[in-house]
Amino acid sequence: MRLFPAFFLMDDADVVIFGDGPEAERKARLVAKTPARIWLVADKLPKWASELDADISAISLSEAPDYLARARFAIVTSDSDEEAEDACKLAHAHGVPVNAVDRKHLCDFTIPSLLDRGDIVAAVATGGAAPVLAKDIRASLETLLPARIGELAALAARWRPAVKAAIDDGTRRRHFWEDALRGAVAQAVHAGDMELAEKRMGAALERFSRVDVQKQTGPVHIVGAGPGDPDLLTLKAFRLIQQADIVFHDKLVSPEIMDMVR
Repeated sequence: MRLFPAFFLMDDADVVIFGDGPEAERKARLVAKTPARIWLVADKLPKWASELDADISAISLSEAPDYLARARFAIVTSDSDEEAEDACKLAHAHGVPVNAVDRKHLCDFTIPSLLDRGDIVAAVATGGAAPVLAKDIRASLETLLPARIGELAALAARWRPAVKAAIDDGTRRRHFWEDALRGAVAQAVHAGDMELAEKRMGAALERFSRVDVQKQTGPVHIVGAGPGDPDLLTLKAFRLIQQADIVFHDKLVSPEIMDMVR
């Protein structure tokens, strides 16, 4: 794995974008979906900037060092190779990671194809090798994820402190979340009934907080690993492997399948 995936927290963040053309607009529209402030290194603010629901301002090249000093990252979209290299050097001088559009050799990170569902964000990257494939994979994921899954994540975030206070055992707490986010609570959210979802969340928490974890036993599933190719596992087998607390296996099970164990 040459690329290590990570997500920047964008609350109270600054992002510096060099350029004001079509590539700058595309990258600014992505950043504008976050709470970050955008500083555009350009002679003036382009017309497209007024269309963004974002805190975006134009700064001169001479002002850029002051903003780079506190930037979370920088994006370079300059058409000129010389200008792009100079911008990257300037950012690096301030310890800021850089993405240089269409200049892989200058990039510290790549910008993946993003699937945005509110609090749920999925990113697919190919290291710049095949961006079209990344977009195709993202499109496939779009069809798999429910439209309201971000609302389900937001509901979980609101209840997380209460759940932690009520259930002190880590394993039992995980079982609660698996039950809530895959069962009746999730069904209510996906149906658009948030009031019912809240009620079901409260009822589930009361039920789980009353149960003595020591008296609970779980099921045992026998999963066939087949010839060792993870692509040949059934969806149910994959789900059970991911959810298991304990996995017993023999030496014939391939490392690729064991990599799927949580």
